Amino acid sequence: MSEAALNRHWDTLGLPPNSSLEDLEIRYCLLIEHIPENPTEDQERQWQEIRTAYSVLRHASVPKEKKGLAWVSPVLLVRAGLVAAAGVLLGALLLLAFNYKSLAVRWTEVEAGAELRIKSTNQPYGTVLEFDRNHAFPAGSPGPAYKVRLAGSGEEIWVGERLVELGMTH
Repeated sequence: MSEAALNRHWDTLGLPPNSSLEDLEIRYCLLIEHIPENPTEDQERQWQEIRTAYSVLRHASVPKEKKGLAWVSPVLLVRAGLVAAAGVLLGALLLLAFNYKSLAVRWTEVEAGAELRIKSTNQPYGTVLEFDRNHAFPAGSPGPAYKVRLAGSGEEIWVGERLVELGMTH
């Protein structure tokens, strides 16, 4: 925009050319305080000139490095955020769908009294006596385990949760 056009807008607002952005904001706020409730046609035309002058000068006064995404509407940014959130949710649902079997194994807990059978042979293995979420095995770190009474000998042993859930049926 030409220098003469910008100077005309500065005059409309009653400010010297190249006033600061802060001065522009203050002057505009002071002017809008004096808008009558029922303006005449002349007052409405003057008000339109003030709005146009403010808009043009504000745009021209924004520093160049801050103009990067100034053209992007806030509505567009909200919509982009919603699309991104929907994408993340869809990705999480797909991840859950593709890993459901392995996750479903972790969500099941064999109840006490259930009879366990080895999947490959379908032979009885033993009966679940109890479940300990943080059992301390002699070797390795503590973890979830089932106390099982073996079918043949009656001996009671601790078996890791993964072994029971992946290698046995109940």
